[in-house]
Amino acid sequence: MEKELNTGTIRERMKQICILKGITANKLSLDLGMSRDYIRTIRENYSVDLLRKINGIYPDINLMWLITGDGPMVVDNNLEKMDFHKLMNLYLQECEKNNTLMEEKNELMQEVLKLKTEVVELMRKQLEKYESQATI
Repeated sequence: MEKELNTGTIRERMKQICILKGITANKLSLDLGMSRDYIRTIRENYSVDLLRKINGIYPDINLMWLITGDGPMVVDNNLEKMDFHKLMNLYLQECEKNNTLMEEKNELMQEVLKLKTEVVELMRKQLEKYESQATI
């Protein structure tokens, strides 16, 4: 039975594939038709085409694991493979969650900026008050 791995990012999971296959990240990047640095710089926003290429080159890699980090890295050949459409739906759901989280992050960053601006304004007023009292 394959050990279940739950690594945090797609980059970490791609590196696990490199270790399993005994290849470098550069080699995997080139095999996928990408630039040499692709695996080292990949973000969570990757394409369905990338998943198809990985599935074509390494059909034993569990795409569910690659997308989410859940389950075994390698598909047990005795088990029925998951329907590609189901995987793509899962991928789209993960992308939607990622987009929602990015929007929430941007909103929070805007709120932090607003609060910092308010703090600076309050500090400026306090300084003005202090300076006016010091001149009395």
